Amino acid sequence: MTKRKTAKQPENKQYQIEVIVESSCVTTRYAEQDEWDRDDTDTSHYVNGIRVVKEGSYSGHSVPVGFTPEYGAEYHVVCAQYSTADSFGRDDGGGFEVIGVYRNKDVADINVARIEEHADTYKRMHGYYNRLEKAPKGFQSYTVKLLTDDRKKYEMHVPWNGYFESLDWVRVDTFTLR
Repeated sequence: MTKRKTAKQPENKQYQIEVIVESSCVTTRYAEQDEWDRDDTDTSHYVNGIRVVKEGSYSGHSVPVGFTPEYGAEYHVVCAQYSTADSFGRDDGGGFEVIGVYRNKDVADINVARIEEHADTYKRMHGYYNRLEKAPKGFQSYTVKLLTDDRKKYEMHVPWNGYFESLDWVRVDTFTLR
C-alpha cells in the first residue's frame, strides 16, 4: 500500500483548493436603441478540476478547506449556477458559486439537497404561483444551513434568491487531486 502525498504547507495553516472553472458567455439579445436597455446574456460554466493553492493567494473560485489535501484522493465539489437580471436586461447563468470542496460524498449530496429544497421553498414563498402562507419554522430567505465534512452545521448566504435571481442548478462534481 502506497502512502498518499499530502500538500506541503506549514503546520496550523489553512489549505485552499481552487476549483478550475471555464465560462462561456454569449449575447442572446442586443439592446434596442433605448438608452436604458442593455444586452441579454447566457453564460455556461464548466468545472474542469481542482488544485491546491497557497494560503493567501486569491482566486475567484478557491475555497478554504478544513483538512490537509492528499494528492490522489477524490474530492467532491459542490457548485451552483444562477441567473440574474434587472429592469433592463437578463443574464441567464450569470452567477456562479463554489459552495465547498468535501472529502465526504454523502455530505456533498446532503448539501445539494438542502440548497435545492431551500431554493424551492423560497420560490414557493415569493413566486407568483403556489405561494406558501408562511415560512417553515427556522427558514431564512437568504441563508441556507449546510454541513461541513465532519457534519458540523454552518450557514451560507445564497445570492440566487431575489426579485430577479433564480437558481439554475446545483450539483456535485468529483475530481482526483493531482
